[in-house]
Amino acid sequence: MPAKITNNFVQARQQAILESSHKQTRRQLTQFGIRIRERRQTWSLSQKYVAQLAGTTQSVIAQIEAGQGNPSINLLLRITHALPGAQLELRLFNDYQNR
Repeated sequence: MPAKITNNFVQARQQAILESSHKQTRRQLTQFGIRIRERRQTWSLSQKYVAQLAGTTQSVIAQIEAGQGNPSINLLLRITHALPGAQLELRLFNDYQNR
């Protein structure tokens, strides 16, 4: 019986960790989208223009700016490189978030 209780506890704990990690990732993607939109608007760039530079579509940029979707790391890096000055700003933001 104790093994069953232990297995149930481990499974419940693993699920809680996954849910917490998912929430943190969602928050980070939402913050990333906000920063991308701010940077894009600072330079008066359209979503379509940034999408062309990053090799994606305008609708994907809109989703990311809204904190939606599930973009790959590669796509996030391409978007970051498409925006002037965004690499340093987002790196500093990430450093601040990891404190």
